[in-house]
Amino acid sequence: MDLQACVDILAGRAPEHAASGDGGHGVGCGCGAHGQPGPFPVGQVLELDEGADGGAGGAGGAAEGDAAAGPGQNGGAAAAQEQVRRIRAELADVSAGELADVFWKCQGERSATFRRFDAGLDELLAEGNTEGYPALVAEMTAVFSVLSATVNAVGEELKVRGNAVAADLVRRLQAQEKENLTVTAALHLDRMRQFKLGGGGSGGGSPEEDEDEAPAGAPPEVASKLRLIASSLRSCRQRRAALIAAINETLEELRYELMEE
Repeated sequence: MDLQACVDILAGRAPEHAASGDGGHGVGCGCGAHGQPGPFPVGQVLELDEGADGGAGGAGGAAEGDAAAGPGQNGGAAAAQEQVRRIRAELADVSAGELADVFWKCQGERSATFRRFDAGLDELLAEGNTEGYPALVAEMTAVFSVLSATVNAVGEELKVRGNAVAADLVRRLQAQEKENLTVTAALHLDRMRQFKLGGGGSGGGSPEEDEDEAPAGAPPEVASKLRLIASSLRSCRQRRAALIAAINETLEELRYELMEE
């Protein structure tokens, strides 16, 4: 299986697209640290750096952003913005309570989609069917795209209605969710590399079992790669846990702001 093809599907870009640095905050994160907040992120875009030795780049090797797009991705960004515009038109006349309901429904579905994404990989690895991963990625990406566009539309509608605080919180949430998807995809690719090398990652076990560094009797070269992957897996899981905590904090702030609407 071509792992890079999976990344290309999830990134929504051409295979030749080059990575770019994010300066520590993520391009288009809207966090305010770069001056005036930019537009809402148009989608969940990622890059993953596969090491020259075939090892995983992990979360530390990921660079994401909407601005660093090739010609194909620019077209995708325009389509995403058009999708947001259409959804906003449908939200223009709903009440504040209904707008909040749309947001919470989308956010709940996004959390469920992340769980389905993880569970889908578990099933594929349990079956030894890594060839099925591109189809899983395509299915999950389609769902994430619609949910992200709808949340963006809610954020823009909040801004139009004068709730700048809530709109900024939605922007922050979207940047956090983009990074969450990046880290999740890096973790998945690590697990598949680990599986193909005969290590853990078959699913169904605890994270500690997945991170066993190398089976007894593994050739030194394989054992070395598995140790690197195990280290990356630990880093990915730690980063994802930190992101989920940050997302939950943002959601609590949003809950308060939306109740005030």
